[in-house]
Amino acid sequence: MAIKLTAESFLAVVKQSGLIEQDQLKRLLQEFKQQGVKMEDSRAIAEQLVARKTLTRWQADKLLKGKHKGFFLGKYRLLSLLGKGGMSSVYLAEHVLMRRRCAIKVLPAKRVNDTSYLGRFYREAQAVAALDHPNIVRAYDVDKEIEKDTEIHFLVMEFVQGESLQDMVSRKGVLDFIETAEFIRQGAEGLHHAHVAGMVHRDVKPGNLLVDKTNVVKILDLGLARFFNDTDEESLTVAHDEKVLGTADYLAPEQALDSHTVDERADIYSLGCTFYFLLAGHPPFTEGTLAQRLMAHQTKTPPPIEEKREGVPAGLITIINKMMAKNLDERYQSGEEVATVLAAWLIESADEKWMLSHPALAGTGSSVRVAQPDDKKPRKKVRRKRKKSDNALIDTNSANSSQDTQTKNPIPDPVLEAPAVQKTHEDELASFLSNLDSGVASAGTGVSGKSPSSPSVLSSQPPSSVIDPMQQSAVRVAPVISKRPAIQPKPASVIRQPASAIKPVEAPVTSPSSTTLNEQNPPFDFKTFIQTPAGMISMAVAGVMLAGILIWGMFALFGTPEKNVKKNSVAKIKKNKDSEVGNDPRQLLGSDIVVGSSPAAHFVTIKEALRYVKRNYRPDQYDLNAFQVITIFPGIYHERIEIDNEDNSDSKFPASVHLVAAGGASVVLAPGGAAPIINLSNNVEGFHIDGLTIDAKEAKIACVLNGNLPGTALKNMTIRGFSQTGILGKGSVGITANNQEVLLENIKFNPASPTSVAIRFRSDEENGNDALGISIKKCRFSGKMQAAIKFETNAFHIDIRESIFNQNDIGIWFEGVNRDFRRVTIANNTFYKNKNGIVFTSRPGGKSNEITFRRNLFYQTTGADLIVQSGFKSGSFSTQVIAKSNMTTDIKPPVAGEKELFKAARKIPKGQKILFDSTDSRAANFLKVKAPSTKVPGTNDGLKPYIGAVAP
Repeated sequence: MAIKLTAESFLAVVKQSGLIEQDQLKRLLQEFKQQGVKMEDSRAIAEQLVARKTLTRWQADKLLKGKHKGFFLGKYRLLSLLGKGGMSSVYLAEHVLMRRRCAIKVLPAKRVNDTSYLGRFYREAQAVAALDHPNIVRAYDVDKEIEKDTEIHFLVMEFVQGESLQDMVSRKGVLDFIETAEFIRQGAEGLHHAHVAGMVHRDVKPGNLLVDKTNVVKILDLGLARFFNDTDEESLTVAHDEKVLGTADYLAPEQALDSHTVDERADIYSLGCTFYFLLAGHPPFTEGTLAQRLMAHQTKTPPPIEEKREGVPAGLITIINKMMAKNLDERYQSGEEVATVLAAWLIESADEKWMLSHPALAGTGSSVRVAQPDDKKPRKKVRRKRKKSDNALIDTNSANSSQDTQTKNPIPDPVLEAPAVQKTHEDELASFLSNLDSGVASAGTGVSGKSPSSPSVLSSQPPSSVIDPMQQSAVRVAPVISKRPAIQPKPASVIRQPASAIKPVEAPVTSPSSTTLNEQNPPFDFKTFIQTPAGMISMAVAGVMLAGILIWGMFALFGTPEKNVKKNSVAKIKKNKDSEVGNDPRQLLGSDIVVGSSPAAHFVTIKEALRYVKRNYRPDQYDLNAFQVITIFPGIYHERIEIDNEDNSDSKFPASVHLVAAGGASVVLAPGGAAPIINLSNNVEGFHIDGLTIDAKEAKIACVLNGNLPGTALKNMTIRGFSQTGILGKGSVGITANNQEVLLENIKFNPASPTSVAIRFRSDEENGNDALGISIKKCRFSGKMQAAIKFETNAFHIDIRESIFNQNDIGIWFEGVNRDFRRVTIANNTFYKNKNGIVFTSRPGGKSNEITFRRNLFYQTTGADLIVQSGFKSGSFSTQVIAKSNMTTDIKPPVAGEKELFKAARKIPKGQKILFDSTDSRAANFLKVKAPSTKVPGTNDGLKPYIGAVAP
């Protein structure tokens, strides 16, 4: 059982760890104390440090166990444990200075003296560092840390935010044929690059193929890979009698006999077994013990894939069977060949929509040449001579083939053939440009473990200590064990890239010198052309362009009137086929999901889009800048937005989802009825609503924000028609660190009743939450209302800035007796012709402090700019309040209870007026001061260099 540290002991461990700066820790502890955190409870303090993202959960758990060491490796800070394997542990880490996240693979200390494991660990480091390809996880650094008598050896690799194909199938079942073919094609590209570099993976399986957010496949875990130039005498697998390395369910027949003599064709077999798994949901052989399954790979034919999965296309069956051939010479001979035939099949089989989203496969810029081998210049390959024992259990009729020393690349099967594509200078330019692009875009992904936090890389550039793979090319490759020469590397400018990483380059069009038709060349046949894949793609592109022009013309002529979306309409996924998106949520996630009645929309209703995101989107917990966008087309939507993440709910709505009106267009929520239009409750994190109009003409309350809502924001909105409250915050709690406050920004309030309140905060009676971590910026409160902002609860860490309070009864009202208000900042606001500016019903409680009023402008307040209605004591209240650089037109003596804010500030002399550019609330320059000057020196605490809400 873990020890229970006292708070004092826990904080001592935290200080020893070096994870938090002393000043930062001191400041945080003061904030926790003010917030009522149980400072005698070490776990309560740890939970707050995790909530503030100052510590990770893994770090906090170790610290609570009294461990202050093991959080740093050289220049890297360890954040969490991603997983453990037979050889090493994998951690999520970040560079101490650069804050760049990566994965660190650490060899256990007990293995340091084991020549087998230590030698293999450094072979892995060298092998991975020699590779630089979008479909292979990159290595950045390899190092060792010596602490007293202990050596810690580790490899630094890129971290990929994604999931393995194993996990993908476990989560969603068997994959779509097109999707599967593309994943295997990319895997073949990556393997070919490794083979060209002179190494074999030897453990290809679904768990070692990761798919990132952009559907790029990354080959993981090269821990079992070895060089071709390992001699029998030097081979680790021979020296330590480890002949069988790999995973039994995906092991090539020859690899089960002797792992150290295999070539790239063993990886082709394993990739074929992976292909089988993605389509069938299980590996080729599932019955029997490990030894029996190994024997099955050598002696038995796997159950036909068409018996395990209905509708498998004949072309894919042919490819899978050839990849899994028992005889090495009957398989595809390289990853390049596999990628080529799969690209040809995809071009012939994929629909127009898929091809348009994968332009690299359509022609120019393709990462593979979809063409038959040139018979005039066959590429020669030398096969090693097999021993009799090699074929004893594999093929009894291969005597002839075993004697061959030279063979040609096999021509793809007829069903997979495609017209030859000539390599042009434009193709090479596309490859060159894609190398530049993919080097940035794909470097931000890397090793991934199955981790609850699923953090992602935050930088696309490797640290300065990165091992340059181009330098590895100077190393001379020794003779191959298998008697088969290694494939010669290609120039860097033509290294093949996956289709998803290449951008097409438009080839120049040469005008003919004459309009005379050559009778030997038939005229262009449009009917024939549109029946070809290229023709269909061209027509689709032309259609999209024409539709875009028509839509632009309609918007130019008629503007963007609000379009009614039918009540209770059923949301449809594109093409009314749930399977097309539902079976592959990554088709939408990562890019904008569109809602509206337009044919270009994915869903008709917001509700269905939110349901889809809840089911499929998994946020990046470590990258606070990552989010999923739902774009809403113009229209009137008769629906509500209701999200409740109860603690006991089975499925919670994910964090970091942004609901945005398209291009600032008119998007109105008008469901009718008395219920709130927006209701966000209980741990909804990072949810943004941006640009919507809320029509609450039949509702008392327009919006409800209930409970813990860190990072949640309502922005650029209009809330109108409510009779009681525009936004009701019930125990609303944000986090002041890392910009995770509850944000209300640039909202216009137009109530239906003069007794209403625009923003009202109350405590949550169920959990006792008060208002905490709230930021209100650039809002406009116009017209008759009881109060613009009203606090009916204790309030802590409240920020109200750059807002206009226009002709309200009360601008800001702190209601109640003996309430505590701490760290409340009211700055750079304009109070225009209100009855009262700021009102405290009674003197704040004894724990209140740092109530700050700075650079506010009060214009023609009929009552008091700031007043305490009961219990006012000027001396004690002054210790709770900070007032500086405020301006008022009020020249009369203060009434009872009124706080004089302006003794040390500027007061407008009697008879002088403030002149505004405009007093029309609809004008862009509303309440912009012309005279006198309201400019003041700037500060570094976020205050504007002027008095009031509007820049002069």
